[in-house]
Order: sequence, then C-alpha cells, then structure tokens
Amino acid sequence: ECWSLKTLFPFSIAKDLQQLERLTIDNCGLEEIVSKNVEGSDEQEICFALNQLSFLMLWYLPYLTCFYPGKHRTTWPALKHLRMSWCGRIKIFGHEKSQIRHPLFLIEKVIPQLEEVSFSHDDIAMISDGRFVADLFCNVKFLRISCYFDVSA
Repeated sequence: ECWSLKTLFPFSIAKDLQQLERLTIDNCGLEEIVSKNVEGSDEQEICFALNQLSFLMLWYLPYLTCFYPGKHRTTWPALKHLRMSWCGRIKIFGHEKSQIRHPLFLIEKVIPQLEEVSFSHDDIAMISDGRFVADLFCNVKFLRISCYFDVSA
C-alpha cells in the first residue's frame, strides 16, 4: 500500500522497458503509470513499446487515470494475461476509431492475443454494444468478470 505514489516510472525509464515481462500494480494511489516528459513537445506522439510484457495486473487503483498523460500510443505484442479490477477512472478498452479518451488498450489489437482477461462493468457494456469480428476472443482460455452490478440483466 503506497497511497502517496502518483507515478510509477519516470519518462526516462519508461521509454526503455522493452525487456519487462511482468508488471503487477496493486492497491495504491497511482494516477499515471508513466510521468510526463517535461523536455518534449505536447504535439509529438510518443510510443511505449512493451515488447516482452506477457502479464499485466492492475488491481484496486482508484485514482489511475492514464498510462501516460501526453499524446502517446502503446504496443503490447506479447501480452497474454491481463487482470484488471477496481480501476474506475481509467478507460481500459477502446476502439482505434474512437479517441474521445485515450484507452489503455485498443480492443482490435490486444484482445485477439490474450489467453486470460478480466472485464468490469464499463468494459462489458462496451463489448456487448460493439460490433466485432467473430473470432475476437479466439485465444481466450480464462475470462474473469468483476464489479458488474447491472440489476436489469
């Protein structure tokens, strides 16, 4: 429990995380995973390549709002296990075409490669309303539903 921690990685370290394989962040006051680059331009898009990350768990992070506060994109080519719950302020999944709030993951890019995934209320609503290719969940072997309180269902 580290409620005073607001960011996990300084920008200078985060841009070189290509070898990171597992990341678990649990029960803290984190607002951003990577802090803002103070030297760069706000207009320039930054790419964070998490090429070896196969396991990501974000659990009970009530203040987490984004991966990085500036213009960016992330790549997660090795991600197989995604566990997330109680992270209500961050948009977890989104579409490539919809950029209202920058999501942590693009559905079309990440879900087809996952073997394990957890969904919460907002994610379930978006997926059930969406139109996706039939084999979007073709590799999912374990599905966890959490924090879903729809009384009309």
